[in-house]
Amino acid sequence: MTTSIKDIVNSFNKAQQEGNNNNKNTNTSDEPTTSSLTSQTASNNMPFLEFAKKFKSLAHNGLTEDDIAFLQTSLNMDLHRGIGMFITTIHNQHTLNWVKALSESSAKEPTGAGTTAATTSATTSASTSSSQPSQHDIQLRILNQYQQSLFYAFNTSIEHLHAFDEKTAELAEHILIFSEILKKEKTSLHPLKHLLTVFTNGNTNELTPLHKLFVKACITSNLPSYALPVIERGINELAISYSHLTANDNLHYFTGSATLFIMLERYEDALDVLEQFQIVTLPITTLAVNPMILRAYKQLILLQLIVNGQLSPLPKYTSGNLNKSLKKHASGYHSLVEIGAKATEQPNSFNNVEQTLNHTMEVLRKERASFTKDNLLDLALKAEDSVFAAQISAYSMIYTAMPISDLANVLGISSDHNDQLINKLGEYIHNGAVNAQLNLVENVIEFASKGEKGKSEEELMIDLENAIKGSLSLRSNMQELDRKLTLNPAYVKHHIQKSERKKKETKDEQHSDTPADEMDGMDMSDGE
Repeated sequence: MTTSIKDIVNSFNKAQQEGNNNNKNTNTSDEPTTSSLTSQTASNNMPFLEFAKKFKSLAHNGLTEDDIAFLQTSLNMDLHRGIGMFITTIHNQHTLNWVKALSESSAKEPTGAGTTAATTSATTSASTSSSQPSQHDIQLRILNQYQQSLFYAFNTSIEHLHAFDEKTAELAEHILIFSEILKKEKTSLHPLKHLLTVFTNGNTNELTPLHKLFVKACITSNLPSYALPVIERGINELAISYSHLTANDNLHYFTGSATLFIMLERYEDALDVLEQFQIVTLPITTLAVNPMILRAYKQLILLQLIVNGQLSPLPKYTSGNLNKSLKKHASGYHSLVEIGAKATEQPNSFNNVEQTLNHTMEVLRKERASFTKDNLLDLALKAEDSVFAAQISAYSMIYTAMPISDLANVLGISSDHNDQLINKLGEYIHNGAVNAQLNLVENVIEFASKGEKGKSEEELMIDLENAIKGSLSLRSNMQELDRKLTLNPAYVKHHIQKSERKKKETKDEQHSDTPADEMDGMDMSDGE
């Protein structure tokens, strides 16, 4: 005998009724005890979980309108939010299919140049008089389903979300799609974040199918900072115990997180995400290339240049077909990889470093059209900037100081742009890209020795101001000390004694300086 939706609903209701009767018989007190509440919850939960399992099995091939009507009349939807969510996703899909059919029908309407005004008028009249809905009706139906979806996103318990985990992911996807159709993408952020938080019980570091949808919503809404509480935590577990994860969930989430960090110009974090995901290990063939994997690898190459000023060698566990696919579908990026690979095989001398950086810069400038086509031009320009800073830093290998005019000359910059170079040097020194300091009196860049951090002009000015303040403070302290010393009785007594000794010494010196013959003459006259 085949079990139907009605059979399992009736069985569930019967089990619920029996459970309620048992609870009434075993609990005679006016107020339920903690133990009776626990047993009641368990007795209600077990039939529900069993019912959810059977329901999903039967509903796998879809529900008829009669089934849905029976469920809505036979079950209390306030207590069965999971079933309500299930039904809502079915209505959502019907609405999306309906909108798609209308769009395709509209696209097939004749719009040739030979269409006369009379024909256009007749077509318009026919459309109006037919059952074709107006744009207002379409928007109204979409908005109604969107609001219904938001209700279940905010009001469904974690037990019901887990029991119907695939429908939870489907509901989240519908919320995102409806918000995009209505051009209200930002309104999807809060419900999707709430749904993700409840579904993971606050452990958003456990990857679920909802993660990719949340980061996508933040990207389409152009609000990358909204995703930070989630993406900054990272992922250290897969929620396989209560959700159906696929390889695409993993791929979409990590590449989406990297994109969000790039939007925030947090390039080191973006690089960390892609390296943590180990994008280079993903399976890839030369016949069918996953565009998302290829794009993520392109981002990885440019991010390495931005963060490190050079490319890191690919690890030994890199997918065998990755370079082949890159060479076939993105030759410019492959050239950068080859330059980086060759550099690792050469001694770390100034000539080799300079040559590597020059070749890297040539490829970056040559492939700007490709970067523009990939919508990665901004990232590529940042990479150019980092490589330029690395070119400047390379001269610290052979110089301790260098006239700015000479530096401009070797970099191929005309003397007319010296001021721009000085500004750029100040920027690089300030953000730590170049370890040096500017001597604008002699118009020289002084490279810091290895391990020593150079100071920017701003930092030097701060040091000078602090030194002046320190000197003035020391002078003030010395003056105060001198004042207190002059008022000290011991010092006054010592000073008086010192003055008297000095007077006596002066008198004795004057006496000893009197000529001897003068003294003799005075004696002789006295004798007479």
